Amino acid sequence: MVNYWLLLVKTGMNQFYPLAWAVVDKETTRTWSWFLQQLQHSLELHNGKGITFISDMQKGLLDAVKNVLPEAHQRFCVKHIEANWCKRWSKGELKKLLWWGAWSSYAEEFGDQQNVFKCIGRTVTKGLVNRYPP
Repeated sequence: MVNYWLLLVKTGMNQFYPLAWAVVDKETTRTWSWFLQQLQHSLELHNGKGITFISDMQKGLLDAVKNVLPEAHQRFCVKHIEANWCKRWSKGELKKLLWWGAWSSYAEEFGDQQNVFKCIGRTVTKGLVNRYPP
């Protein structure tokens, strides 16, 4: 199976443009590391300071970023979190709360959303927080 990767960059005007792409046989830590090393060299990323990767939680990618660009931040795509988390908690109200938390612009607002989740139930909150660490 052939995998295609495309790295997109989002501009300040909410537009995306392709920055890099690769074709690999498998998505593994080894192939992701190779891809990130190419980016690191081409873009002079050094240790990744000031860079944030938003991904679909692919394990090989998470490990590769940690090893190749240890100072880079890693975040998860809320759409993927929603898809996985809602397999168990598919209630419409919970999905709405998940997105309200994701859209929080300030730490205080995010804290308020966390408190709402805590009121709903420990199992729901624990499933979200433990599965998807920042």
